[in-house]
Amino acid sequence: MHMSLPKWDFNGSLSKDFNYNGPRTYHVLLPPGYPQEAPYPVALLFHGCESSAAALFAETRISEVGLHMGYILVYLEGIPKSNGTAQDPRRTWNGGCYCGEAAANNVDDVKYTLAVITSILSRFHTHKDLVFLAGVSEGASMALRVGCELSGRVAGVAAVGGSFESRDGSRCAANCTTQSNTTSCDWSQSVQGCSEADWQQQLPPVYTCPNIRFKQIPVMMINGNLNPMAKISGSIDIGYPSHDRNSSYSPIHFVPAFFRKQYGCSDEAEMVTYRNGSKGNSTECRSWTGCTNVTFCISEAGDWWYGDNYDYEALCRLKGRTNCSFQEAVETYGPFTTSIHATEETFQFFHQFSADPNKRYI
Repeated sequence: MHMSLPKWDFNGSLSKDFNYNGPRTYHVLLPPGYPQEAPYPVALLFHGCESSAAALFAETRISEVGLHMGYILVYLEGIPKSNGTAQDPRRTWNGGCYCGEAAANNVDDVKYTLAVITSILSRFHTHKDLVFLAGVSEGASMALRVGCELSGRVAGVAAVGGSFESRDGSRCAANCTTQSNTTSCDWSQSVQGCSEADWQQQLPPVYTCPNIRFKQIPVMMINGNLNPMAKISGSIDIGYPSHDRNSSYSPIHFVPAFFRKQYGCSDEAEMVTYRNGSKGNSTECRSWTGCTNVTFCISEAGDWWYGDNYDYEALCRLKGRTNCSFQEAVETYGPFTTSIHATEETFQFFHQFSADPNKRYI
C-alpha cells in the first residue's frame, strides 16, 4: 500500500500568470518503457476538496492501473489557502459551487487546466485527441466543468461522487436547517425553474457549455445515494462567509439526463451495464446506446473514491488533519463500498475510446 509521497517523473510549474500563493503546479507519472509506444493517452486527475494530488495518489490504485494500461498520468493541484503555504495539503477547486477559497475568489481553474493540457502536449509524446479527465468529489465536479467548457480538448470524463454545478440553485432551497452560521436546504423541484426540464434554462448560470452538443464527450458518473456532501436528491448550502455564490447541487439524475438530451440519446436505449454487490453494499450502472456514451452508476455509499482499500488514518494525516478516526469519517462522508472499483471502471471506460482498445488492456 503506497502511503508515502510519490516520486513524480516530472513536476511542472506554470507561468507567473498562474500564481496563487505561489505558482500553480502539476505532477506527471510516465508508464513503463516510455516513450517506446508513443503517442500515449493522457489522464488528468483532480483531487477532492481540501485534499491534494499526493492524497489522491495515496488513496487510489490509479497509478498502478493507469500506468499498466499505458496512460500518462497527470495529477493536478488545486489552490492552497492564502494564509497557508505552497505545500499546504488542503487545496480547493472552483468547480462551480463553493469549495473554499478557489470558488470564493473565482479562480479560473478551467484556464489552469487548459494550460496544463497545453504544457503536457508540448513536453511529452502524447495523443492530442486522447486527453481524459477523472476526479473525486469536488474534483469530479471540476472534471465535469472542464469537460463541459473545453469539450473540444477532451476525450472523456469519469466523475466519482461529484455533481454538475453549472447553475445557481439558491431559489430551489426548501426544508432548511441552520447550524454554525450555515443554512443547509433540500432542493425542491416544485419551485419554478428547479425541475429537470427547466433548471438549465431558468436558473442563473455559473458557467455554460457552448459546444457540448457539437463536440460530444463520453461521460461516466458514479454517485453514492448516501452521500451527505452532494446529496443524490440535491441540496443547497447558504451562508458561507465572504462568498457571493451559494453551494448548490442539483438532483444527481438531472446530470446524466442533461448530457443524454444534448447527445440525442433515446430513453428507450437504456441498458443495465453493471450490477454487483448485495443489499447495503451494491452498485448498478446504466448506459445509453445509439449516441455518445453516457453511463450513470448509483452505489449504496457516500463521498469516497469507491473500491480501493487503503490506510485511511495515514491518508488523513497526509491531508494535514489530526482527528483521523475512520468511524467518524463514515459519519461525516457516508459509508464506503467495495461493490464497484472506480479505478478499473474509469480506465476501462476511457479505453473504449482510445485509438487501440486492445492495447495494454487489463
